[in-house]
Amino acid sequence: WRVRVRHERYTSLATQFDYGPWSPAMRIKLDSRQVGNPRLSTEDLAGDLVAATTPTFLWDRVEGAAGYTLQVDSDSNFSRPIINLPLDGTSYTPQDALPDGTYYWRVAARRSRTVLGRWTPTMTFVKRSLAPAVLSPINGAIINEQPTFTWSAVLTPTETPRIAAPRYRLQLSSDPNFSSPRTFTTDATSYTVAKGESLTDGTWYWRIAIIDAKNNVGAYSEPQQFYKEYLPPTLTQPEQGAIVSEMTSFEWMPVAGAAYYEIELADNPLFNSPTRVRTESTRYTPTSQLAPKQYYWRVRMFDNDRRPGPFEIGQVTIVSPSPFQHAVHLPLITKQ
Repeated sequence: WRVRVRHERYTSLATQFDYGPWSPAMRIKLDSRQVGNPRLSTEDLAGDLVAATTPTFLWDRVEGAAGYTLQVDSDSNFSRPIINLPLDGTSYTPQDALPDGTYYWRVAARRSRTVLGRWTPTMTFVKRSLAPAVLSPINGAIINEQPTFTWSAVLTPTETPRIAAPRYRLQLSSDPNFSSPRTFTTDATSYTVAKGESLTDGTWYWRIAIIDAKNNVGAYSEPQQFYKEYLPPTLTQPEQGAIVSEMTSFEWMPVAGAAYYEIELADNPLFNSPTRVRTESTRYTPTSQLAPKQYYWRVRMFDNDRRPGPFEIGQVTIVSPSPFQHAVHLPLITKQ
């Protein structure tokens, strides 16, 4: 800036003046006060630079500021800010939850609606949602029926904890890398495999994550491995290797998860050309008399999706009844 003297001329024209020389040019620097103490509400709860929930952004008041501008972006250059807002107060809580990831943020005081002061240094934080704690099945578990998955509810790490997740995302796979997982969504803290979703026998892996109100999927829990295997029925009647003169029925104990059973009856251990019957009962009675000889019989369960369990094999020998088995014995009468 510079200044010079203006002299009025003594003429009839009041707009004519004489000017002196300009003063040497001088320079000033206009510098607004920088916003102080920028911080996140969750830093002391989840660890430095890590937020378990979408944080509140806070800063100290600047004397004389007309307002503030907050910018938040996943790019440190702030090329397309996710949040770019003029604010009157000294804090801001996003209405929409942020997806998990790394974020950068800064804040500046405003001297007017359009004139910004200096930005704070760029700060960063990581949004990392809490993963549910798995309860069952855990690593190494052996499941003999269709499993029920359970986990604990996720609570916010705040002074007054509250439910942090309206829904959960369950992934289930036979591949530990979850390359093509089955995916289920529920608002409960447990999930039971339903009809049409039953698991084959074998090794399986599962993990669980929260889904926030904006459908952002959080961090998954550590994968848990379990082995699912149906058990064969326990045969109860006739006893293994029994020799009987009459056969009335074959019986076995119920199996958890069974929708029905299949029984096969043959006169050879390879079960060539067997009699095959399916029943919802745990008892089978042949409709015709069995010929006297050795028989092999086996039973297995089927679940609601017609997936079979393993067979349990029994053996019984039927012999001809003794000719005296049904004889009628009359009392001996002697003459006195």
